[in-house]
Amino acid sequence: MIKPRRWPIPGDTALDAARAIAREYRRALQLVDPDTCAHLDRQAEVFGQQWLLPTVAIHGENDLVTLDVAAELVGRSRDMIYKWARRDQRLTAHPGSDGRLRVRVGDVENVDAEMRQRRAQRHQT
Repeated sequence: MIKPRRWPIPGDTALDAARAIAREYRRALQLVDPDTCAHLDRQAEVFGQQWLLPTVAIHGENDLVTLDVAAELVGRSRDMIYKWARRDQRLTAHPGSDGRLRVRVGDVENVDAEMRQRRAQRHQT
């Protein structure tokens, strides 16, 4: 049996690593069989797995977005974003006119980067 090597990006979670590998497989499939890739992309979307699909950034760092959108942008769960805003108070949440909480995109990206750096530092010690 081959001994697995340590993932090369310190601070990534197991989910981060799995998603990175899945994106590489998708890129390879796109090159050799675009039709099958497009079919699988549609299936991923049907099952709510849009994280795998290529996207164009439409939110600037100062935009306020819902917790669901913020979670998609950084590949975390909505519950994690809520925790950062409410329990940990790492994010300032603003109630929207519809009552849904919104957070600033740049703040979410900064907290995500900070959390990755913390995990990376734990791996180094």
